[in-house]
Amino acid sequence: MFFFARWLAREARFLSTVLGAILLVGSGAMACSRAATKSASASESSSGTASSATASATPSVARAELPALDAEKVEAATQRVGAIEAAPVADRQRLAAEALYEVERGRLPVPIVKALGVGGTAGVDVAQKSVIFAQAISESESEWAKTCPDPEAFSRISKANMAPAQKSEMLFRACNFARFNAITEEQAPKLSAMSMALGLLCLDYLGRRGSLSEPEKALAIAVARDPLQTSTGPSQK
Repeated sequence: MFFFARWLAREARFLSTVLGAILLVGSGAMACSRAATKSASASESSSGTASSATASATPSVARAELPALDAEKVEAATQRVGAIEAAPVADRQRLAAEALYEVERGRLPVPIVKALGVGGTAGVDVAQKSVIFAQAISESESEWAKTCPDPEAFSRISKANMAPAQKSEMLFRACNFARFNAITEEQAPKLSAMSMALGLLCLDYLGRRGSLSEPEKALAIAVARDPLQTSTGPSQK
């Protein structure tokens, strides 16, 4: 009986030692796990802060919406403006369209550039030119909506059964073209509605992008000031 009691006491001490070791190991593992979690969180936080700091420190680079017009083209456009001002009134719109076509490829929307190419071609029928100009404006609908506060006016007036002079006058008013300081209300009825619309669309498109040089402005206005063809010839400005 005495030996059995001693054996029980020894086994109890052994089990107590083993249990203590297990608890110690488990406690240490949990501590290590918590430390690792805290370290990972701190690392993520530090990484996020560093990323934010890097992003904040990196300046946003503003990209130009249009390719820059090089000095050579500006000079060429300036020379063309001088030649256009010296040309007969009937030829000015064609020469201006031709010059804009050469200068603005890659800068103006493709349908507009194509229309300018047609408008700048000698011998093109007036009716054909008007149709092509109207098509270019229709294909540039989103831009036209910015140029004309009443974008539907273009289609509405184009289809209206009225004299060309009335169409030009109505389009001028509907689109508030007076705000461009390029054409007066008195001049509008003497000009082609299609050319006026296309020229001022070019002017507005480049102007809204801060990419309108003085010669480009003069060329766009010359396109817009296309005199109506009458039985006695083009209307004078």
